[in-house]
Amino acid sequence: TPPLPSPPHPSSALLSPPQSSSAIHSPSRPSSAISCLADEHTTQRNATQPERASEGTTVTTATTATTMDKGKDKDPVGAAQQPQPEGAKEKKISKSCSWSWSTSKQEKARLEEAKILNFVKAKYTSKMIPCGKDKDGKPLEMNTLIFEPSTSDAKDDGAEPLPIVVAHGYGAGLGFFFRNFDAIASVPGTRVYAIDWLGMGRSTRCSFPQPPTEGKDAKGSAAADGTNREKDAKEAVQREYDGVQLSLEELEISDEDIQGVKSSEDFFLRSFDEWRKAVGIDKMILIGHSLGGYLSMVYALANSARIVRLLLLSPVGIPKAPKNFMENFENRVRQKWKLRTAIWLWDTSTPQQILRNMEWIGISKWLTSKVINRRFEHLQLEKDVVDAISGYLHSISVLPRSGENSLNKILKIGAWAKIPLELRIEKHLKVPVSFFYGEMDWMDKSPAEQFLSHSRLRELVSSVHVIPQGGHHLYLENPAAFNPVIVKEIQMGIDSLRKSAQPADETSL
Repeated sequence: TPPLPSPPHPSSALLSPPQSSSAIHSPSRPSSAISCLADEHTTQRNATQPERASEGTTVTTATTATTMDKGKDKDPVGAAQQPQPEGAKEKKISKSCSWSWSTSKQEKARLEEAKILNFVKAKYTSKMIPCGKDKDGKPLEMNTLIFEPSTSDAKDDGAEPLPIVVAHGYGAGLGFFFRNFDAIASVPGTRVYAIDWLGMGRSTRCSFPQPPTEGKDAKGSAAADGTNREKDAKEAVQREYDGVQLSLEELEISDEDIQGVKSSEDFFLRSFDEWRKAVGIDKMILIGHSLGGYLSMVYALANSARIVRLLLLSPVGIPKAPKNFMENFENRVRQKWKLRTAIWLWDTSTPQQILRNMEWIGISKWLTSKVINRRFEHLQLEKDVVDAISGYLHSISVLPRSGENSLNKILKIGAWAKIPLELRIEKHLKVPVSFFYGEMDWMDKSPAEQFLSHSRLRELVSSVHVIPQGGHHLYLENPAAFNPVIVKEIQMGIDSLRKSAQPADETSL
């Protein structure tokens, strides 16, 4: 089963997120009482159970993170944050935004994120962090969770906490790590950041470069996938990309494909580097899953001075596609109309867009629930946990279309990278890396295992971990086995940093 995606929305241009609202919840079960917070897009979760108002609603200011008494109008900010009837709330949103429908989707995603994070016991802060501006000068923001180190850790050492950055995969969001945050945040001397990539999760849904609906010629993406491609259209030419020579014929790609990969990587990684500067990170341990693993590796290759250790969870896009991969695909799909439909959907649509289309006939949420229940039924999770995952995934999937458009820009059909990472890794890797795969993962771990015996890379690739009873979402499927291993790897990164402290040079992507 391919990686679990999280669907986005039909429109490619998205307004910046409205006033932030979130929830302060009980650590044991999601609460139906959700509190609207202040303008700074900041949510503070208290370590202890907060005071409840008479209706069971807690209202907190973003600046002071204190519980307000519902009956006492202590200041204008607190008064503005009082819960309102649903109709009044919608009316208020529509005044401040031209897209009240889209804004209500953002509010729904905020509430669903709060529900799934209610299973996290560690104290965290939720913020929208600036990460640049779009082509029209509108601000871009990345949704971020921050887990601060305990006060005792700070007193014991006195050193600045080492940042740990956790990045989700394609179509998912930071909430997918709800079963891992407590373990990762427990490592002494660290500050944990979990992000939603720009254009995914609850981050700004802005215009994505080169949307997949653009026309393609014979040398475009469809041609690169082996369909409707004449032999005489192949060009035995070389192109240079990131200092690596690419054979267009061998990789079955075109100049248009190279431009698509470049613009997609820039879309995510320029905003990520702006985010890094905004939160004041110099060096970090970077954890990335699936497409997030791909992007984390590309960032580390270009910014090695920023990375203490790279931890990749079932990363996509490392090996080259097999020479006969399209032929095998065609053999599995014997009806030509099905093959053409699959190629057309890959080139023009996304899983998220399909879900959005389902909304018009009222089965989008039901379909998401069915997929999640079937996907994780072997875990025998409690119903409220499964419902929280399903509700969260659906809420971020139906937000406006943006970062999801990267799927067919970076990958060919079958999830093979158009420009395989192994070409760049062999030449440019300079930071320690560990790989994680699930025992039942559909992602092939053999390319990572080959790095262990590579003459140069074996000194950098320390281990390839296989998590028992785990699939592609190994961190979610078996946290009991995954969490101790990731904590150990983080500790190794901390130890290595203590041995050699090297100031990072300012670099720009």
